[in-house]
Amino acid sequence: MAYTTKKVWAVGDILTAADMNTYVGDNIAQIAAVPLILVPQAAVLPPTNAPTIAFTNSGSAFYELKYADAANTSCFWTMIVPDNLAGNGTIDFDIIWRTPTAVASETARWEIKTAASAMSNPYNPATVSRGTVDSDAKGTTNHLIKATVTWLVPGLIAGDLFIVELLRQGTHANDDLTDDAYLRMMTVVLNPI
Repeated sequence: MAYTTKKVWAVGDILTAADMNTYVGDNIAQIAAVPLILVPQAAVLPPTNAPTIAFTNSGSAFYELKYADAANTSCFWTMIVPDNLAGNGTIDFDIIWRTPTAVASETARWEIKTAASAMSNPYNPATVSRGTVDSDAKGTTNHLIKATVTWLVPGLIAGDLFIVELLRQGTHANDDLTDDAYLRMMTVVLNPI
């Protein structure tokens, strides 16, 4: 079936399931996955074992989360499951990070934990591990590194509460990075199956 209805999407537009049916129909593979971007300034920092917020102004200004060397630190993002993350498939969590010094052949270990709960349930669900990734530093000062954790999700429901936790396992044997790790952002994308 050919779809002739066209729409130009602007930055900031929200693509809903109804839009996908109207403009794409059953051929959902034509639409690239729309990432959810989690930024440091939106993170919830627990009172203990949290990264610190860092402001960088070196030509352009941005916030980062500073995960200390040799420490287990984590932060959280809480949201309502948007339409573009609802359903069955795999979710890719792309962790975009850097080191401030040129460390080569050293590794940071990251873990993704999540929790989901219907709005009618009691609040405060515990997060559960969805995977880890050992990510190598590039050996060059301040170069961005992408590390991906992929989770096979049994189905998220639009409108439910969704919590994402990002943990640096700095005390794990695989984390031999002798420097802080700075998180620039994390993207979250559902790949429908």
